[in-house]
Amino acid sequence: MNILRLFILGTAAGAMLLPGAVAARAAAVVSAPPTLAAWSTRVYRSLDDHLVYPKGVLGRYSTGVVAVKFKCSEAGAPADIALYTSSGAHDLDEATLRAMRRIITLHPLPDGMPHNQQFIMRVLFADSPESAAQQIRQISREAATANAWFGKRATAIAGVIELAPPAG
Repeated sequence: MNILRLFILGTAAGAMLLPGAVAARAAAVVSAPPTLAAWSTRVYRSLDDHLVYPKGVLGRYSTGVVAVKFKCSEAGAPADIALYTSSGAHDLDEATLRAMRRIITLHPLPDGMPHNQQFIMRVLFADSPESAAQQIRQISREAATANAWFGKRATAIAGVIELAPPAG
């Protein structure tokens, strides 16, 4: 199955650790904490790596938006993972929760982001580009508005958008 994935909120950024040429000499790699957009993109990709679109009944796939809330544990793993808003399709809700639980680490967090910060990740499962486009615009607006607080207030939204192929 070929699935088109659309990500919102920025581009990926990362640091690469290079092994030292001499074992006796240690090199420190210093990198700035990621921006919220870069961090979100990395988390999206981690979720996407573990997200399996559930096989539909009689060849039909479920559609909807799943919202999952979570925090980052001190060790970096997603914690307190729970369904925030159901898509209306149990298989989509469970697939999203399962994928979130499989993410290994959320570290490093953006500078100033505490571990007890709650996040909301939205995943869109759509059966047509038109339906997806409309919902993507709405989710993008909500995410931009909610993330404008960063450094000022205490809530956050992040989103992953997944466009599934049309049923049939």
